[in-house]
Amino acid sequence: MYIWRLPLINFAALLAFIAVVAWWEILAFYRQRCDREVLRGVLFGAGITAALLSPLLVHAIVAPELRYLAARGVDGRSSWIFYAAPPLAAATLFHGSRRLIRPLDPHRDRTVAVFWSTIVTFTLLNLANWCNPGWCAHFGFPFRYLWWSDAIVIMNGVSLSAGTSLLALLANVACAVAVTILAVHLAGRAWKPRAQTRV
Repeated sequence: MYIWRLPLINFAALLAFIAVVAWWEILAFYRQRCDREVLRGVLFGAGITAALLSPLLVHAIVAPELRYLAARGVDGRSSWIFYAAPPLAAATLFHGSRRLIRPLDPHRDRTVAVFWSTIVTFTLLNLANWCNPGWCAHFGFPFRYLWWSDAIVIMNGVSLSAGTSLLALLANVACAVAVTILAVHLAGRAWKPRAQTRV
């Protein structure tokens, strides 16, 4: 099953990732303005709980489809990576955003918005199937890291109609990181207040 061009498991993982990041940003906002250590600890615990519950969100979204497939004798289970990746990616990127964006940036909220919107856009582009769903697959932006087609082509014993590329996947990650850093840098420069010129 597809949601737009996203396989259901990809859609569920992306939704869990966005939910964890949004919740952590809300908690971080209140944690910075909280003076009591007990409340800060409670907010930190709420963030950990969100990370632990995100695989359950993924499962809740895909469970009806898994039951539907199981009733027809099809094993539709996906790799554990789709369940573990949302909180792990969110934690890595959340830490990266704190290192990349200065706390004293006067326009920090807008810079954070640029950071996360760039990340989510690249994630969406890489989880979407850019071929005709059900007939062929083309995953990856800007480089194709997974593909298959019903038009089976075999040359010298090698199937040209399906394959994977770890190098392309790593290149896509590198592109996403580079574009995100550039976008944050440009956003910070664009929103710096200009010096007043005296007449």
